[in-house]
Formats: sequence, structure tokens, C-alpha cells
Amino acid sequence: MTSHTYINFDKKYKREGGKVLKYKIIVAVAGFLILLGGIFYAVIYSPLFRITQINTDMKTDLYGFNVVDNLKSFFVNRSKLAKFLGSDNILVWNVGKLGEFEKIPEIAEISLKKDYIERTIDISVKLRERFGVWCLQTWTNTDATQTNTDTNSTNGAANSPLGSVSSPQMSVSCWWFDKNGVLFAVAPSLEGNAINKVDDFSGRSLNLGDSALDENFIPNLVGIFGVLEKSGLGIRALKIENLALQEIIFEQSQTSLPKIYFSLRENPEFISPAINDLKKNGLEKMEYIDFRVENKGYYKLK
Repeated sequence: MTSHTYINFDKKYKREGGKVLKYKIIVAVAGFLILLGGIFYAVIYSPLFRITQINTDMKTDLYGFNVVDNLKSFFVNRSKLAKFLGSDNILVWNVGKLGEFEKIPEIAEISLKKDYIERTIDISVKLRERFGVWCLQTWTNTDATQTNTDTNSTNGAANSPLGSVSSPQMSVSCWWFDKNGVLFAVAPSLEGNAINKVDDFSGRSLNLGDSALDENFIPNLVGIFGVLEKSGLGIRALKIENLALQEIIFEQSQTSLPKIYFSLRENPEFISPAINDLKKNGLEKMEYIDFRVENKGYYKLK
């Protein structure tokens, strides 16, 4: 009787395959850890991501505001990881977050360009351009409290023991503003028609960095100054009396020109040909001209 011996090759191959798979997993994990360690070293300790130079297209200390130092502080304080890496790491300078950087009013825009090969950062600073001077005219009392512009009386005066009111004085605060209407720098109170100027008697409060008007009105204001420049009338100074009326006025008693009303709501392009026609009739004969209605001009003779 012949005996037979059987060998289970499936079990043998499964055992050997299991060992190979185990070794492969170990090698893969070890390789991953080595790669991770290499990346960690490259990012943290090697000079691979260390900034070699920061370039700017203007002086870094701008009106007491150091652009480079403030950008370093901004980026490094965005997260704990950024603090750990430090401001000298080029990865910390996240261009996508630049819109959140708090600039001084004089700066209109800041842009960054990173060169990973040279490990340099180029900073471009665009300053606001002076378009005109905005002067807020406010009546104040001798005790520096603001006077009510409608009643010309002081709040609380009725409770005064003597029932007297301190004599009001005109307080003037002026700022340079750009074509976007941003008040970006303190300006002198200028007289004459050498520069675009708005005298604001609206009685509101304004501060450096504010927008002088609603953003919808700014293009029309700039357009009005452009129309006046083309007109050859020598008008560079306008005033706002009541902002709720959404209008701006030219009025100067020392000239022979009439009072002129402009709307801040309407595009002023139609005004240029209208002024040319009115000049033929003699502007000195007119008491006022009204351009507050779109595509229409009205005037009244003296």
C-alpha cells in the first residue's frame, strides 16, 4: 500500500506573503518618517526657506510707519506656527492675507512678490495722490464743546445757572483727500483757487482715514471738479452746506460769477456743454445756475 505526503503550499505562501507585507509597511513608515524629518529640517533649520533680502521701492520708514517691520509683525502673529517659524521664513509671508494688513492712510496699496529661488521678497508701496483739500468747518464754543449747527445753541446751555452761552468760534480741520475720497493726511487751510478744495459745513465728524463722502458720490465729485477745470472759469473751491440734500455748491462773493448748484447724485458730464452755452449769454448777468437735475440746467437772471 503506497502512502502519500501532501504539502499545503497555500499556507506557506500566505505566511511568507504576510512577512513581506509587514516588511514593506515598516519600510514605508520608516521612509515616510525620514521624509517628514527631512522636510521639517528643511523648513525649520536649513537655509532653504530663509529670506536673504527684502527689497522695497521706497523708504521703509514712511511717516513714522516702518513698512518692513510692520509686515514682519503682521505675518508672524497670524498663527502659532508662523511665530515658531519666524519672520525670516519666506513661507510665513502669505500674500493671500495681505488684504488684512492695517495700513496707514497715506498708503493706498501694498503688494508683495516672492522669489523662492533667490529667497527674496519685493515690497511695492503705492501712496495716495493728492486730489484736493477737504476742510470741515465746525462751530465750537470757547469751552471746546460743539455748537448745534441748526440752532447755533449749545446743548446744556438751558441748564446754565446764568442762562448764558459761550461765544461760538469757527474751528477748521483740513485733510488731503485722493480721487477715492479718502482723507489721508493733515493739510493746511488754503485760500484761493490754486487747489481743489471742499469746505464742509455739514456739522458732522470726520477723522483721518475716513471717506469724505459716500462711495457713490465720489466719482461725481471728481467729475464736477474736472468739468470746472475744463470750463476755464477758474473755480477750484466748492462747499457743502447740508449733506442730506446730496448737493455741492460754488459761491464766492468776490467774483462776478453766479452761485452754482451741483448734484452729487448725477453724472456731471452734461454740464460742460451747458456752461459753454450759458457763457455766451453772460454769466455775470445771472444770480444762480442750477445743475441738480440730470441733463438739465436752470438759471435765474439778476
